Amino acid sequence: MGLQEILSHIQKETETENTEAIKQANAAAEKMLLERLEEINRVYEKKKTGLEVELKRLSAKLLAKSELDAYRERQRLELEMLDSLLKEAYQELLQNLKKDSAKYRRFLLRIVQQSVPLIEGSEMGVSFNKEDEVYFDQIKSDVKAGLKLLPSSKIDGGVICSSKDIYIDSSLENIYNKMRPELIKLAAGMFL
Repeated sequence: MGLQEILSHIQKETETENTEAIKQANAAAEKMLLERLEEINRVYEKKKTGLEVELKRLSAKLLAKSELDAYRERQRLELEMLDSLLKEAYQELLQNLKKDSAKYRRFLLRIVQQSVPLIEGSEMGVSFNKEDEVYFDQIKSDVKAGLKLLPSSKIDGGVICSSKDIYIDSSLENIYNKMRPELIKLAAGMFL
């Protein structure tokens, strides 16, 4: 075997070894690339699942907030409607109450008579609105207690009784305002 043959043989062996090394390197690189792609896919799927869960959570939270806001708005509108109905009823009651002057005078007299024992011992002042002051003389004679007419009050009706230590507000608007929460509950049960 000559030198040329030996060199040719070495070259073939080297080429075979190089080809084999390249194949092994390519196989190793391909395996590493596949493993890396699998890892990337696992991370992607995990993040995707996490984002889907977070999206569902945020959607549910947004839906719940929207439902709560709608419920509160409905309650606010219902309360406004009830309040409007109660104000209309109050105005109608006021007109009907004052329509019959004898009944209205008896109503005012009852208020003053109920206040007398609470203010006992001192002269009681009474304050009406300007139109209702016409009932003072009749009420004073019926009560049989020292009554003094105070300056008129800016009230819809009723009477405010007072002494220097006690103040009893029996104006119609004060009576209405005290009864308003119960009236709203009652009206809510009837209308809503």
